[in-house]
Amino acid sequence: MLRKLAMTSFVVTSLRACEAIQNQIGAPGLLRKLAMTEKKKLIYKNMELQKFIDRFASLFERTDAISFSAHTKFKELDEWSSMLTLATIAMTDQEYKVILKAADFRDSSTLEDLFLIIHSRLV
Repeated sequence: MLRKLAMTSFVVTSLRACEAIQNQIGAPGLLRKLAMTEKKKLIYKNMELQKFIDRFASLFERTDAISFSAHTKFKELDEWSSMLTLATIAMTDQEYKVILKAADFRDSSTLEDLFLIIHSRLV
């Protein structure tokens, strides 16, 4: 209980110190703005990941769309084939202007891994 109280006190003191520094440099609320910006980036990235998963799932004929998530190991899906590899390359080229290579598929195990490769080339 004392440890929790001490930690809470430390956090409050740290926040007050940050606010004091922000006021001294003339940037009140800067940390709050930065935190909101990071939160928006995370939300945007998650939305983009979901769009990618939906687009990827649409390439499959027999596999149900609800089977796909960020953690889906796409190479372990029964329907995964060289044709779907080519379809994925075409989709990422059309939608993201990113051309995936064989090594990208080899280095990825989940849909999130593949998305992160695509996302890293967008920037």
